[in-house]
Amino acid sequence: MFRYTHYQFPLLFTANTEQPKNYPAFCGWELGHLELGNAFSLDAIFFDIISSGIQKSYKKGGNNTISWHFTSVLTGGSAWDVTSNKTVAAMLPGGEKNE
Repeated sequence: MFRYTHYQFPLLFTANTEQPKNYPAFCGWELGHLELGNAFSLDAIFFDIISSGIQKSYKKGGNNTISWHFTSVLTGGSAWDVTSNKTVAAMLPGGEKNE
């Protein structure tokens, strides 16, 4: 399983030294804070780098997975905010936050 940290990100597209031209089959990307208009994700990776990484992975035959832990539309808290049990209902048709 490949996992990157902020300082390791450039290694994602570096060939494996034991098997040249061997790249990760799956790359996972987090889009949290995209909805806030921030330049970077909740993982502190700039969205332009994420976009470029998705394209590079795709062009090399990789599969991209994308998750989006967005800010709670009801409370304004993080995706892990459990102060209200009405968040999902608020987003559904007829809910106060449904647009």
